[in-house]
Amino acid sequence: MRISTYLIILLSLLFVACASGEKDPNETTQMEKEPSTRPSQQDTPSSMTPSTSNTIDSVSTTTNSTSTCQATSNSENNFNDSFIENKHNDIATLFDAYSSISVSEIAQTFNHARDNDPTISKHLTMPTQTKWDNMSASQQALFLINDERCARRIRPFEGIEPKIVNNVAKAYANYIAANDADFVQNPHEADGRTPWERLTQDANVRVNTNADFFGYGENLAYHSVASSLNYPATVHETTAKSVYGWMYEDKSSRYGHRLFILSTNLIENSGDKKVEGLIGVATSKTNYTTTSSGRTFYWTKIHTVLNGFDPNENWDMSNVIYK
Repeated sequence: MRISTYLIILLSLLFVACASGEKDPNETTQMEKEPSTRPSQQDTPSSMTPSTSNTIDSVSTTTNSTSTCQATSNSENNFNDSFIENKHNDIATLFDAYSSISVSEIAQTFNHARDNDPTISKHLTMPTQTKWDNMSASQQALFLINDERCARRIRPFEGIEPKIVNNVAKAYANYIAANDADFVQNPHEADGRTPWERLTQDANVRVNTNADFFGYGENLAYHSVASSLNYPATVHETTAKSVYGWMYEDKSSRYGHRLFILSTNLIENSGDKKVEGLIGVATSKTNYTTTSSGRTFYWTKIHTVLNGFDPNENWDMSNVIYK
């Protein structure tokens, strides 16, 4: 028997929505997502329950590239997110909560959302399964995020900064995994610092010195599954689920995660002139047990952290990973 829960939290204000149920011993399930956004953004409590579907169609599996992105400064400036302006309802995920997820299932899920989002008309084309499986969490996130941006003719993020991955995202993922109570109470400041303080203190990101002001600093995601069998359950494709949730299931957070993903007008003064902005993504896994009605449940919990910033001409780009 498996059980599942569902959690959403937003910067500076806690929101929790839970749905639980019992499944057969050979099934898996999920719990997804969390917050991010501007320092001043607030949210109000709401409720949301994830839905799943077992029907996934096959799709083409070739990789995309920022070199083929048709976005320009003009097209980006003309982008209007009517999805947010019209307070579009969440688009329920098609991810099967109880099995592994293939690249074709990822594409079909995102494309179902895109078909119901008036701001986008282009479908996602995934890499091959082998290429996808060999990507790091940061590479998977960069691929999905940049495809969302380019398909709306928003210029893509430039790449992955290892210092953000290791010093900020991974360090904070490890911290909140080890201090879950603090994470639940104050997710973005569980260690007593804001995301921007961690970027400054741990990765030397300094606005007006080597970086430009960027109104977003962090997205968080929380996935958890449990089994009554004597082994931890598996959480499948947390990066894809997180990006999907941030993009298409974010109404309760006033679309703060989506605003980060589709942020515009970064100042192009570092690296390639066609792209701007560096990110880092990391996850941390913990296993624990709980007891309910005399039964023990074996939990697997994954915390995912996305950090980003806008470097300027003084940022050392020599270690940046571009895809």
